Amino acid sequence: MSAFVNARLFDRISKEYGRKISADLEFYLRSAAFEEAFHTIKSGSVRNVLEAGCGNGLLTARLAKLGIRISAVDFSEGMLREAKKRASGRNVRFFRADLRRLPFRNDSFDLVILLNVLINQDDKNAERIISECCRVLRRDGFLILNFENRGTMLSLAFWLGRSRKLFARTYPPGFIREILKKNSLKIVRERRIGFSGREKCPVIIKKEEGVGEKIRRILSSWKSFANTSKYLIRVLLVKLSIRTGEKPATILVARKEP
Repeated sequence: MSAFVNARLFDRISKEYGRKISADLEFYLRSAAFEEAFHTIKSGSVRNVLEAGCGNGLLTARLAKLGIRISAVDFSEGMLREAKKRASGRNVRFFRADLRRLPFRNDSFDLVILLNVLINQDDKNAERIISECCRVLRRDGFLILNFENRGTMLSLAFWLGRSRKLFARTYPPGFIREILKKNSLKIVRERRIGFSGREKCPVIIKKEEGVGEKIRRILSSWKSFANTSKYLIRVLLVKLSIRTGEKPATILVARKEP
């Protein structure tokens, strides 16, 4: 598996990505990120925004309505194609690029948003991406990012349901904080994010089948039995995560020190 996820994987899911609204933890992350971006933009000092890893434009479309200049970057052609459908306009520019090597000069942006990107990166690439975001961020500018917290029940459910071709990366808070500190970024706000009710997480959603069909499938092979057992464990972990009210993700707002 490549340390940097293959763009073709995201090309294939570009149309469906993010469609499960309240059932998706990413829905709450997008909402929280928009709230933080809106708060920062309305402070009056933000004109140029970089969305690093814009995906299929679900957040880009909301940001575009705020009347700011947006540069939206992704490495997936499929994702960018969908994003352009949602957020085309004179104030939005799209770029296909590697987040580890952004095609912008130093100090180009007042605000950089890095949402739902780090979950697909290993430690080395996570550090490189954050460093690049800092490079293109002007002094006194803001970086908004999120990561999945290590050691939660939901993070374990994600890990059990992950594709072998994708990461399901979690981070201890100290790791991200240290990277921010190295890049002269000071945390000014922090939010822990979780589900708001008794939703199902999409990592455990499965096609319904009859009882007889289910029994035959389970008994057909030990592999099927193991997969079913893993699925049931994931269901239990997600339900416990929701019931206990744990906060499996974190959003940080950091300012680049002058």
